[in-house]
Amino acid sequence: MASDDGRRVRATRKRILIVDDEEDIRALLARLVRREGYEPVVACDGEEALRATAATRPDIMLLDVKMPGLDGIEVLHEVRRAWPDLPVIMITSQAGAADVRGALLAGARDFIKKPFDHAEVLGALRSIVAAGSEGAGAIDGWRNRASAGPA
Repeated sequence: MASDDGRRVRATRKRILIVDDEEDIRALLARLVRREGYEPVVACDGEEALRATAATRPDIMLLDVKMPGLDGIEVLHEVRRAWPDLPVIMITSQAGAADVRGALLAGARDFIKKPFDHAEVLGALRSIVAAGSEGAGAIDGWRNRASAGPA
């Protein structure tokens, strides 16, 4: 699809970046979001997540907290610095109150504990998509302000 000035514009299908070091979780979430009509993109660790964010400019990131190398909180801090309007939903199997509070204070939009209910994940995604479509422009607008990657 092309815009009036000839630039390529992606259709309204939202792109979800799924970041988890567990292959089974990535595959499950990818199937789930694809069935819901979203376009899944997957990354297996924090460094790949940052590269994928720069390359694919997702609309929402589902981000595991505990990963080898850059953990989810480190990735969240980098995302907030480089792509401040990208909504991030944290996912973890070990969610204490301090973890949840820390992630939300660092800029996560939501926090989901594993094992998660499919409806909970989809509800969090729908909530962010709905908030972006109500005039805030966070989901579609951040791409216009984002650089090609971290500075």
